[in-house]
Amino acid sequence: MERVREISSNSAAVAVIILAFAVLGMLFRSGRGLKLLVEDEAQNVNKESLAKFAGNHMFALSSAALMLLLYLVTSIDWALYVGSSLFLGLTILSVFYKPKMEN
Repeated sequence: MERVREISSNSAAVAVIILAFAVLGMLFRSGRGLKLLVEDEAQNVNKESLAKFAGNHMFALSSAALMLLLYLVTSIDWALYVGSSLFLGLTILSVFYKPKMEN
């Protein structure tokens, strides 16, 4: 059984990141955070699909960061690899994937 390490400042920073991504996810899913995503109100954007995608994406990033926190707290190596891979993959996904924007 792995020994649980003392919580360090790195763990606290990752916990703050997880909390921030979760709060942003809730804001985006509810539609209140769309001002951060859409520059002009005149843009032809399906705001519901954009809000759903951005909210789900923030929750997924929060889960990937949770894997990194698991590594920092318990020193389980696979959690580092899975968390880093998920975080990088989701970040690349956010650059290339665009939700349906038709109204």
